[in-house]
Amino acid sequence: MKMGEFNTLIKPIERPLRSFHCGFDYLEKWIVAESEYCADGIDFNSDFQRGHVWTEQQQVYFLENVLRRIVDESGLTIRFNNPVWSETKLTGDMPDQTVCVDGLQRLTAIRKFIKGELTVFGIKHDDLPMRVILRDLRIVIQMYDFKYKKDLLRFYLDINSGGTAHTDNELNRVHGLLKMAQEQSHEK
Repeated sequence: MKMGEFNTLIKPIERPLRSFHCGFDYLEKWIVAESEYCADGIDFNSDFQRGHVWTEQQQVYFLENVLRRIVDESGLTIRFNNPVWSETKLTGDMPDQTVCVDGLQRLTAIRKFIKGELTVFGIKHDDLPMRVILRDLRIVIQMYDFKYKKDLLRFYLDINSGGTAHTDNELNRVHGLLKMAQEQSHEK
C-alpha cells in the first residue's frame, strides 16, 4: 500500500504541537498565563464537554492513585486546543481561545486538590512532602491547534469513542477474586 492510500484510509491526526510537563504547584499559574495569552481566555466547559461528572469520591480515588503512582503519564495527560497557538491570526472558524478537549475530570480533581478542597489519605496538598510535590505531581499538557470546529469535534469523538467502562458487576467480580486471593495467601 502506498503512503497516500494509507493516509486517505486512516486519516491520521497530527500529534500535538507541543507537549510539556507541568507541576501541580505551577498549574494555576499556567492557566492564568494561558488565559491572558488568548483574546477569549480558556474554556473548560465547552459545548462538547460532558461537564463535571465525577463525584467527589471518584476525584479522591483518582488522586489516591496519583499519589500511589498507579496513574502513569497517559492518565495525567490533559489535551487543549488553541487555533492560534502556532500562528498569529485566526484562519478558521474557532475563536482565539484555549479549550480543554480531554481530561476535564482529571484536571478538575487536581485543581480542587491543589486549592485544598479535597483531602486525600487525610492529607491536603500543602501538607505533602516537598519532594512529592516537586517530583511526583506533574501533568502533561498537550496543545493542539485545530482551526475548524468540525476538526476539533471529530478529534474529540475519535479519542472518546469505542471504549467500554467497567460495570459495577464486573468490578465486584474482580473484588471477589481479590478477596479469594488474599484469603489463599493467608492460608500459606
